Amino acid sequence: MLNARVNEELVAAAGVEEGDVVLEIGPGTGSLTAALLAAGATIVAVEKDKHMATLVRDRFGSTEQLKVIEEDITKFHVHSHFLPILEEKSHGKKKYAKVVSNLPFNVSTEVVKQILPMGDVFSVMVLMLQDEAALRLANASIQTPEYRPINVFVNFYSGT
Repeated sequence: MLNARVNEELVAAAGVEEGDVVLEIGPGTGSLTAALLAAGATIVAVEKDKHMATLVRDRFGSTEQLKVIEEDITKFHVHSHFLPILEEKSHGKKKYAKVVSNLPFNVSTEVVKQILPMGDVFSVMVLMLQDEAALRLANASIQTPEYRPINVFVNFYSGT
């Protein structure tokens, strides 16, 4: 996502502020990462593509505010990899993290199924989805043929 205004809107929608810990899924070239860093967040960015992960590392250099993990988000174990970072940044206090991401279409359903039930870890999830994925996940009605088990899941966990 290269539009700076959209990235700023995502950060604002999540209420990201100084000291927040954020999971960013698929940082790509780092444009959303830059907006999150500007807001004062500590970011754990999970990027499947080695080239893109290197690009983000090179763009932002060595900083304690950013950790880039090269891994497929659908195989990423949040409790093993993310919680230790959250606990370290929370200094022993109970703190929730946030998810802010412009999700790739091909993993949007899997990521929603993986992350949405983690209310014990994440207080806010702001996900930018392609129209088709967003409509499929959130707009299907029980009276329509488009209504699927994923819609029950999303409605249960998000209260939509």
